[in-house]
This record gives sequence, C-alpha cells and structure tokens, in this order.
Amino acid sequence: MTTNTGKRVAVMDADLHYREILTQYCLEEGYQDVAEYESPDDLAKALDTEKFDLFIVDWSAKGQITGAGIVNRIRAKQATALTPILVFSGVISEHDMTLTEEFFSMDFLQKPVTQSIFRTKLQAVNKEYQWYQANFRLIDKAFKKGCENLQAIKSILKLLDKAPNPIPLGLLVSDVLLEKNQLSACEAVQKKILAVDKKNIRALSNLGKIALERKENHKAYQFLKAADKISPDNLGRICTLGQLELQEQESQLAKDTFARGLEIDSQSEAANAGAIIAQNLDEFLCSKPPSISKPFACLMNSIGISKVQSGAIDDGITHYQSALSFLNNRRDKTKVMFNIGYGYFRQEDYENAMAWFERSFQESQDRFAKASTYAELVKKQFGIKQNLMTLSNADDLDQKFPDSSEDVDEFFEMIG
Repeated sequence: MTTNTGKRVAVMDADLHYREILTQYCLEEGYQDVAEYESPDDLAKALDTEKFDLFIVDWSAKGQITGAGIVNRIRAKQATALTPILVFSGVISEHDMTLTEEFFSMDFLQKPVTQSIFRTKLQAVNKEYQWYQANFRLIDKAFKKGCENLQAIKSILKLLDKAPNPIPLGLLVSDVLLEKNQLSACEAVQKKILAVDKKNIRALSNLGKIALERKENHKAYQFLKAADKISPDNLGRICTLGQLELQEQESQLAKDTFARGLEIDSQSEAANAGAIIAQNLDEFLCSKPPSISKPFACLMNSIGISKVQSGAIDDGITHYQSALSFLNNRRDKTKVMFNIGYGYFRQEDYENAMAWFERSFQESQDRFAKASTYAELVKKQFGIKQNLMTLSNADDLDQKFPDSSEDVDEFFEMIG
C-alpha cells in the first residue's frame, strides 16, 4: 500500500491516448480514482465541486482557458493553492518553466514520458508539498506561541544567513510573514533571497505585494513588472499590473495588459472586468482630454454617470459592476453599489434595484442610511412580491418616507 491510497487525480489532456496512459500510471502509483478531462474548460468546472490530490495538465490544450490558465485557476483557489501539479507538453520552453519557480509543488514533463520518469517527478512534487505543509505549520505555530515580535524575526533572519540555500526557507517564511502583515520583516527576507538570486520571481512579486500594502503604487508596479518580464503567465499578477495602470489612467497600457490576461483565460472575471474598464476609460479620456486629474474612483463614477445619462443604462451598470473589482475603499464601493441600484431602478428592474441598495447599505456597515431608505421604498411602493405599482399611482411617497426633506427631494428627482 502506498501513501497515495485513497487519493484522487484529475488528468486533463486533449489526447485520449495520453489520458489513458497517465491514468494507468496514476493507478499503478496507488491513487484510488482518476477523473479524466478533455479540455481546461471541463477541468475548470470540476474545480468548484470536486476535490483532487494531484493535477496532471496538458500545457498545450486549447479552449477558452489555456493550459497556463487552468494552472493559474488551480493556484488561485485556497483549497488547491499547494496541491501538486504535473504539467505535460510536447515542447517545454524556458519561458514555460518560469511558472514552476512561482508555484510550489509543480513540475514539467516532456511527452512522451516513461513510467519511471513519471514516478520520479511525482515523488518530487509530493515531497515538496509535504515539506511546505509541515514547515509552514511549524513556523506559523512559533508565531502563535507569542514569538510574533522583533526577537523572533531576528532569529529567523539569522537562520537564513546560516542556511546553505536560503531560498526555499526564505520563501516559506515570506508566506507566513505576509499572512501576518509583518511587512518590514518580509521585505528583509526578500532582500536576502535576491542577494542569492537577483531574478527570483517570487521575491520580486512579494516586494510588489508589500509595496501595494503600503500604497506605494509606483514601486509596486516596478517590482511586479520585473517579475512579469521573467514569468509572463501569472494571471493574478497580470491583473494587478492592469489595475495599477488603470489607476494611473494609462488606458492603452491597461487594455494591452488585460488582453494578455484574456489570452490565458478568456473567462477570467478579473481580466474581463479590467478589459471593460480600460476600454471605457480610453473612450472617456479621448472625449474629455487631458485636463482630467480626478482620482480613479471619481473617474469611474463619472464614466458610469455619462453612460446612464446618455441612455446606455445597460453599459452603465456593466461599467459599475466591473469597477467594483478595482475599488478597495469601502466608501467608494458603497457609492458604486448605490449607483448600480439606481441604474436598475431606471430600467424598472425593482428586484435588482432593491438588492443593490441593500448591498450598498451593508457595504457601508449600516452607515449609508439613504441606501436603506431607498431599498425600503422600492420594496413597499413597487412590491417585490406583489403587482408592481406604476410611478403615476405612487402619489403618497412623501407620507411613507422618513422625515428627511433632502431624501424626499432626492428620491423624487430619481424617479422623476
């Protein structure tokens, strides 16, 4: 009996012959069950409902999602962030291999492959997975015991200085420090890693994440761009770069960046949202040249308002919903959610209007009373579960409105 007993494998390969070979290899290595998928799109659907202990992916498989795209999806999910992955390809380039430097427990194999080579690679990724899991818990446990202080961090840095190869341990410690928001300590670890390997992709990416947390966007962009040049298939990083370009109002750069993301995964919500926002921003900037110096959130709101006022309400709603993916400030998100509710109200879609007004109120942590007021009015006056009233019959709105003349005027302006 092997340690793989009871475990499940997902094999995704466009070639039935290879799927059968790989399935047989897995069964002979002790895996209990093997699920076969013909395309990345099929495997992507299974990720939401199925649990796997190993993924075998055809790098050259075609579909709306590419081989690189499905690897990014697997790693983006918390449940499979470390699950071992073996990637097969007829031709493996140095460019392809860079992704293995970013993602633990992952390796490439070139077709055709013998069972002995398969076994060697499988054992290697499983060993790396087990090492990471065990040591992450140990370091995390040390912090939880009260070592989350300067002395503990100094001890970790000394340990890295003595390590013959500080990179694996350094990257592991970095993940723990980032999770605990120990940014200065994490930054020091990245510098030690880069002293050994100046092109270490994960260290460059981590420095980008640290700069983002500190709201040092220009510095973050430089680090993330450097990592992207070495490893251009990391979809999460691509979308972050696009977001930074949007915030700098570099609409053409952002369009190109999100288009690159869509080439990897055409169904990516973040890449699709970014592409919509980049296009809308480009059109808006062309129509309102360069005197614009509004903050990003205000600019997003102006674009949405211009679409709604021009009668393109569907486009306005889509724009606002896409913009939500790139707003971090609770106040900005509250306003955008309210405007989405307003757009649905203009379309007489009262159920969605009420839902978004309520989401706006919740996002404000129950502070934006106007959103709650509108939600209640829509619910009462236009009956979500009753026959919808027409606006012409709603002649007693002021009697049911809370005592706020400003809100009364705004609501009548809205429905007028």
